[in-house]
Amino acid sequence: MSRRTSALTIALSWATLMMVLFGGLGAAEPSAQGVSLNLRHSLELRLDAHRGPEAVAFEIGAAPVTGLYPGATKPMKLVIVNPTRFDLRIESLAGTVRSTTRPGCAPTPTNLVVRPRVGPPTLPMTVPAYQRREAGSVTLYMPNTVADACQGTVFDIRFQGSGAKVHK
Repeated sequence: MSRRTSALTIALSWATLMMVLFGGLGAAEPSAQGVSLNLRHSLELRLDAHRGPEAVAFEIGAAPVTGLYPGATKPMKLVIVNPTRFDLRIESLAGTVRSTTRPGCAPTPTNLVVRPRVGPPTLPMTVPAYQRREAGSVTLYMPNTVADACQGTVFDIRFQGSGAKVHK
């Protein structure tokens, strides 16, 4: 197994652990339009492959969001956790809808959109060693085109980011 494959396996294992620690499921919310849903987020530790031996891993956390219905937008706050002994420079953060739990409710922009991250703080940002920092939010938007099949579904939102070790 290559070093990179091994690191990726470790990263995905950490993602599963962190999803449990951050409480991955949101509660269902009924709406006037009859569509309700749960949101589940997963976390992905993104290794910065551009840095070679300087590759780092960090954790992206997000609180569950409730109360979405057709036409609604809701912010999802992000938190960066730096588990390393050195400061990290976070350069990018993004989220995408990866899957749903119901047939007929595709993970497409016609059902749920994760809009780009907004601050404050602005990126790049520094997260000190063994610290956590609020990292802005992404906005979740449920368009009016959401399929009836999405009623009661769970949307899996995967977060990714890139970062590097800060050299002092």
